[in-house]
Amino acid sequence: MGFRLDLDPTIARVVVIAILLFCESLLGGILVVLNQGTMPTLVQFCTILCVALLTLVTFLLTFFRTGQIPEEE
Repeated sequence: MGFRLDLDPTIARVVVIAILLFCESLLGGILVVLNQGTMPTLVQFCTILCVALLTLVTFLLTFFRTGQIPEEE
């Protein structure tokens, strides 16, 4: 049993992975603050949210195609 690359993922798979990456980034940042024994401040939460959104946007940008637009017949 070997690994193979799926070069044509479905939209549902991309959305699920994007949601999981966003949640992982968001919860990971919150857990770092909570492990220090304090609740996240508004500034810390906004920073964590920005990092999670950056992770989400970076992941989704990998699926945009650039270049020529196919002509309609």
